[in-house]
Amino acid sequence: DAYLPGPAKSITVLGELAPAATVEAIEKKAAEAAAPVPEAAPPAPPLLRLGVVEGLFDGADPGVAEAVQDALRKVAAAGARVEAVDVPEVREGLDLFMRGSVAGAELWAFLNRSLPGWIETLEPRVKQRVEAAEGMSAREYIDRRHLLSELARRAAARFAGYDALVAPTVVSTPPKLADLEALDAYAQANLRALRNTSVANTLGLCAVTVPVGVDAAGMPVGLMLMGSPRGEGRLLPVADAVERVVGWQVSLPG
Repeated sequence: DAYLPGPAKSITVLGELAPAATVEAIEKKAAEAAAPVPEAAPPAPPLLRLGVVEGLFDGADPGVAEAVQDALRKVAAAGARVEAVDVPEVREGLDLFMRGSVAGAELWAFLNRSLPGWIETLEPRVKQRVEAAEGMSAREYIDRRHLLSELARRAAARFAGYDALVAPTVVSTPPKLADLEALDAYAQANLRALRNTSVANTLGLCAVTVPVGVDAAGMPVGLMLMGSPRGEGRLLPVADAVERVVGWQVSLPG
């Protein structure tokens, strides 16, 4: 029920959970505080233009890529233009993410300045990541901020020919808790889980995930649709159109 605006302000945004894109659109409209984003009607599938970021399928666990590709085939069969697209900014953004981007440094600075007593009480895995960013120099931080701005500027131009860029939301099957006890194991699993969604944060894009199936372990798989900066009012109708075509809903166990 609380939100601290200080930590990782360069890439931190609020997100919403909703059972459908139409509901999320209503909730977002109600939550907008400043400049509202114009909303559009759900486009007919033949008008959809989706760019598939193939590099974000790499290393997917069994069934993840297959579920997403099956959903995209359905959307294409409905008349949408679905094609592979090369986005160099994604690769550069992922490289920056793997190096820690700026989130860790900003969080450490915020805690050190505003809540210094919290640092020693952090969960060990979180503390390890925060302390790893402590030694980042001011020059390195500024260079990374400049790179973030440049990547965001270039990525925004990719939407001239597409309504959304798409990829699996998460490439990994949720791991068992017992497999995450070692710090190194947790760190690797955490990076895999965050890899694809970090792209939108790093490039300053908006994004929404739509459930499209289950993986080989029977766990839900999401299709991530990324839109232009502050383009939620255009992206949510696209997600609505995809949901209508795919027609898949998560059935929770039990």
